[in-house]
Amino acid sequence: MSAFLLVLMSLQPVPATTASPLAALDFLVGSCWTGAGPRDVDRHCFTKAHGHFIRDIHEVSGAAKPYGGETLYHWDAKAGVTRFTYWNTVGGVSTGTMTVENGALVFPESYEGKDGRLIELRSVWTPDGADAYIATVMQKKGEAWTEVSRRIFKRTSNAVAPKS
Repeated sequence: MSAFLLVLMSLQPVPATTASPLAALDFLVGSCWTGAGPRDVDRHCFTKAHGHFIRDIHEVSGAAKPYGGETLYHWDAKAGVTRFTYWNTVGGVSTGTMTVENGALVFPESYEGKDGRLIELRSVWTPDGADAYIATVMQKKGEAWTEVSRRIFKRTSNAVAPKS
C-alpha cells in the first residue's frame, strides 16, 4: 500500500458515536423511583442537569429524622469512567465511580461522615424489568463485605428537574 493511500485513509472521518457516556443511567432519568423498607420509604428522582450531568435527588420519609441528599454523575473522559459525588443532610459526602457489570450498575464509593469517619461501600443496582431495580448496599468491615440493605425500587412518577 502506498504512503499516499495511507495518508488518505487517515484523513477519513471517524464515525461519531451517539451513545452518551452516561447511557447506562438513561433508564432512570425522567422518573422517580421509590423503595419501601421496614421503617422508611426511600425515593430517588433522576433528571438531566446542565446538558452533561445526571442529578439524583434523594429523600427518605418515615424515618425518625428527615434525611435526604443529592448525587451528581459525570463522565471523566481522561479516566474513561463515570464518577459521582453524593452529599447528604447530615453532612456526609461520598465519592465514587459507576461501572456496568453483567447488566447491573456497580457503585464503589468512599463515604466520609461529618465527623471524618470513612466507610467503604459498594452498591449494586440490578434492573428488574423496565420499571424496577433491586438496590443492594454492602459495607466493607475488615476484609469482608457485609450486606447492609436490599430494596426494590419501582418507577412511581415523572421527575421534575429543579431550577438551577
